[in-house]
Amino acid sequence: MTNIVTAQGPRREIDVERFILKGTEVRIGFFGSPVGKTTIEQLIFDSPLAKLAIRDTDGIYINESITSLSAGAEMIASTQSTAQLFAGKNICVEGPLEFNDIHVEMGTLNAPDGIDDGNNQNIDFTQYTDAGKLYWIGGTGVWDDQENWSFSSGACPAGTGAISTCDTLIFDNKSFQIDDNQITFPGNRTAHTMLFKNSNVQANVYLPFRLRLDNIYVDGGQLFVKDRSAAQNRALQVFEEIHVINNGMFTIDTSTVQVARRSNTVEKSALYVDATSSLIAESSSILVSGHGSAVTDPTVLFEAGATIDIDTDNSLFKTFAPLSGQSQNTMTFDMQSASWENFELDNSAGSNQDVIFSSDFNTKAATLRYGNYNYKYRSEYDCRRLFCW
Repeated sequence: MTNIVTAQGPRREIDVERFILKGTEVRIGFFGSPVGKTTIEQLIFDSPLAKLAIRDTDGIYINESITSLSAGAEMIASTQSTAQLFAGKNICVEGPLEFNDIHVEMGTLNAPDGIDDGNNQNIDFTQYTDAGKLYWIGGTGVWDDQENWSFSSGACPAGTGAISTCDTLIFDNKSFQIDDNQITFPGNRTAHTMLFKNSNVQANVYLPFRLRLDNIYVDGGQLFVKDRSAAQNRALQVFEEIHVINNGMFTIDTSTVQVARRSNTVEKSALYVDATSSLIAESSSILVSGHGSAVTDPTVLFEAGATIDIDTDNSLFKTFAPLSGQSQNTMTFDMQSASWENFELDNSAGSNQDVIFSSDFNTKAATLRYGNYNYKYRSEYDCRRLFCW
């Protein structure tokens, strides 16, 4: 039996919450009656004979899910055209579904168990496996939920994979949507590397517990960290490096971020912001410890042009002693003429280790507390005048 679905009148729109095909062929936009925008929240193929045939429409919009419960189900365009499909978000097609002449014009459609019958565009039929990376696909979600992680950008949930031991956790332009971008933690967690890249939607990370990492890279992405606990007790601990590059933005709000160079040999700065990027702190503390003796790059490197906005009325930029087992070493700050509204550095927790400023930087006011400070390329008089101490 064939069911024919048309809309009365020119370009009439169809809006369906759950569209279930049970052993029939459903045709949209046939027999000279074009259909306007067709919006379907959940599309379900409930029989091996179920078929959705599309001809003359202003596009099929799928907002939530596509499910095929049986092999043999099909989504096709008529032989005279191709069908435009618009996915409202990253949509994972669950089950075996055949596609023919379907062009996805917006969003991401993944069909790892689907069948490519030809002339499809922007449908990913790949079955991805664990390659040492996990991609966040959860929008707003809980860190531990396996459904929020995928083996590829915007693809179907991985279902497996240890988050804490994965080499790299990636957050990109298919991870979030506006107002759908909050990651929460159910307890203390550890991980290796978090990479925020190529996204114009800010990732909001809320930390009522402690998160320990090896590295954070904000590479063209936006990261916002807020501590929702009362203690604000070093909510984010990074043991190698924090790098903000390629128009990246890292914002810390009411929290404490600690970056401690654990390795004595890696040749990179522990805290680095390039000329195109921003580091912003509101009512927060940034704690930095020194390198090992074999490392020559500056501990802190802010390139000329970097935006460094640390609220010094309520925030603190502070050095602290090396981790247990590491030797006491001089810290080097290379500001490269980066501009600060106000600069305050507290070395009281750093066992008064030496801090060297190896280049100029611009500030309206500065306060240096405790410890030994050297301004490498100026006389003592100029140094004192520059830092207002």
